[in-house]
Amino acid sequence: MTTNPERTPVRIVVVDGHEIVRRGLEHLLDACDDMTIVDSVPDLSRARDSVQSSRPDVVVVDMVLPDGRGYELIPWVKKHHPRCAVVCLDSQNNQQMIHETISSGIDGLIPKNSDSATIIETIRRTARGECYVDSDILLSAFHHSQPGSSPLDILSQQESRVLTHMAEGMTNREIAGRMGLSEKTVKNYSSHMMAKLGVTRRTEAAALYWKHANKAERI
Repeated sequence: MTTNPERTPVRIVVVDGHEIVRRGLEHLLDACDDMTIVDSVPDLSRARDSVQSSRPDVVVVDMVLPDGRGYELIPWVKKHHPRCAVVCLDSQNNQQMIHETISSGIDGLIPKNSDSATIIETIRRTARGECYVDSDILLSAFHHSQPGSSPLDILSQQESRVLTHMAEGMTNREIAGRMGLSEKTVKNYSSHMMAKLGVTRRTEAAALYWKHANKAERI
């Protein structure tokens, strides 16, 4: 579990209402040379205070907390600490919560019973600015969608705009110029958008757009 020792360790805040789970995650992640736990808290209220004071790179949060849902933390983090990634652990398989979580702009979403390697790799990927949503969670969410809904519905407005331009054949540089963003920002939006859609190629994303564009509002 070691990486380049010269690289600054990923700073992590763990949020889980069960102390034994928090301690287990702390033990697992602190054993990685490229990660360090900066705080561990049981609820949303203390999570906000912790993120504000410790400014982590990644927050690992349980879907269900004593004072709310884990995904409720996402908009606050994205507003106040946009460089911080949020990874949500799902144990409920509640489709409404999953849709809310994905639509809120989650960086990582995996089952709470995922193996250690999956948890660690998801944190590493999100710390690099990538997005990862477990494929089984995605498939389950799509299969339980309301009639007439589209997989494009889970995208944020900016992700939808990037997809629209991508489907038109534009490169990241061209999209950046059109949207007034940096090329790196567009790349991040593209990564998140494709992860949410469960695709790995731009052509696959474009094909999904043209298949479902009549069901989604074009930006």
